[in-house]
Amino acid sequence: MLEALVALALMGIAMLLTMALICEEPRIERRLEAHGEVIRLLEARLELIRAYLYTSEGEIDLETLPVPEEPVAENLKMWTEVEALPERGLSKMTVTARYSVGDGIFEQSLETMIWDPDSEP
Repeated sequence: MLEALVALALMGIAMLLTMALICEEPRIERRLEAHGEVIRLLEARLELIRAYLYTSEGEIDLETLPVPEEPVAENLKMWTEVEALPERGLSKMTVTARYSVGDGIFEQSLETMIWDPDSEP
């Protein structure tokens, strides 16, 4: 009888842990969805800048990015930092985004090196 009581207690604990995990799943899924959305926006921004550098037509408008119809990431702020490197025409570019999902605030960034063909002698 004592063994049955211990087995029931262990099963109860296992069920409580499983329920906690099931309750947490929607928040985890939402956070992962927002992370993927922000990565796509950061990549789009990098590609927009690269395309502008190689076409050099008019002013670049970084605010014209493809935004999802129902964005998961809230309070999204993006900024770009460019650092000239000693090699002529080569720059290190970092695009960073800060966003929130639920109660959490997250920051994600992508980094690349770009070459500006107009800067060559």
